[in-house]
Amino acid sequence: CTQHIIIRKGGDKMEILPISAMRDTNMISEICTQQKEPVFITKNGAGHLVIMEHGEYIKMKEKRLKIALFIERNYRIFW
Repeated sequence: CTQHIIIRKGGDKMEILPISAMRDTNMISEICTQQKEPVFITKNGAGHLVIMEHGEYIKMKEKRLKIALFIERNYRIFW
């Protein structure tokens, strides 16, 4: 049985698992798929990896692209 920590902050839920949980890929897949949220993997108590369902990753990338295009079209940015 893998220990995992669930943190609720501002209504958000975060699944935090130790790196040893990587042995149980089915469990991680179920968490990502059912909750539509990423799973945070720690190594030696510190953040190491973030795993998320592919469809949610694509949605996140599309949202970031839309935001970048909106900014590009509506604001002058000087670097």
